[in-house]
Amino acid sequence: MPKRTQALERKMIEVTMATIERDGEAAVRVRDICRACGAREPALYLRFGSRANLIVAAQAERYRQAIACIVKTSLANLDTAMGLGDLGARAATDLEHHLRPDMVHRWACLNVLGSAITRGDLATAVSAVNNAAVERLAEGIDRARATGVIRPVGSSKALAAFYLGVVMSRFTVELDDSVVSPSEWNDVFVAAIVGVLAGPPPALSEG
Repeated sequence: MPKRTQALERKMIEVTMATIERDGEAAVRVRDICRACGAREPALYLRFGSRANLIVAAQAERYRQAIACIVKTSLANLDTAMGLGDLGARAATDLEHHLRPDMVHRWACLNVLGSAITRGDLATAVSAVNNAAVERLAEGIDRARATGVIRPVGSSKALAAFYLGVVMSRFTVELDDSVVSPSEWNDVFVAAIVGVLAGPPPALSEG
């Protein structure tokens, strides 16, 4: 695909992403997207086929960018743990970084997941992004496992998928009037993840 075509396609997706984040999918209008990109409507249909396909592409990219931020931070946390040689307080503090209230990546992921529930094409795109994220995070887990810093039970891919799912579940305590505070949730999350990564204690030798 020519660079000019790639650039226009990318811009259309970016403008659509910004529209969705600001006003929701209903606000996406082909003529407005084309006007913002300095293009004619046929150019959009040539690249995406339909407004619906454009929205799927934009939502999939929103999800990819959001989960990439989570994975990047998580891999940095593992590197910190390996550098320290354990899963001590510093590593636990780093684990909390992407749980701050101002980190919007998890909410973007959940917004896209909600849209994907009734849309098979978007669900397929999200699944592909998820698989890539799990693979990348699992590679970091494998590196940490090889150093002996962590001794988790189960496969690295299963642990990566579990970790990402738990991270995104934090939204339940971020809703108004939650009976559990985000800081309380953080304490449980960090203790659980450190425990899972540390693995079972070595068996005591008899005699």
